Amino acid sequence: MDKHNYTVRRVSVAELFGSQERDRLLSAYADECQRNPALGRPAPNRELYEQMERQGVLRCLGGYADGDLIGYLTMLVTPPLRYSVPTAVVEGVYVDPLHRAGGPGMELIRAAREAAGAAGCPGLYISAPVDSSLDRIASRLYRHTNTTYWIDA
Repeated sequence: MDKHNYTVRRVSVAELFGSQERDRLLSAYADECQRNPALGRPAPNRELYEQMERQGVLRCLGGYADGDLIGYLTMLVTPPLRYSVPTAVVEGVYVDPLHRAGGPGMELIRAAREAAGAAGCPGLYISAPVDSSLDRIASRLYRHTNTTYWIDA
């Protein structure tokens, strides 16, 4: 595999939605990660993402290889509602399979962890599709605190 120069940085919703790689990454994400047929294929609502970004609730990170977007992470930081501290939750994370071996996914999670700490959160929640590569990695590296189930309405 070729060596790439990987970088991770905070990006705006406009940058993510305006990226040439956006449609390809979103389609690949849907194919690989969509495990709940009740939700259908992802159809991100740009207006709502931008509103949440303006309110300071949404943080976006982009992962780049040689300047090209190859992954992203979106994180919600909620004010203290139930606890005395804000809470961070990874809303979505995806890295192009061709670039996973180089570590950009872990760099996105590391950057999210730092951003959560900077926002006053003691940590962040991340979920993964059952038996996915992220599920296997997370089960080795992070503390298992919750299990999520779907209940049909």
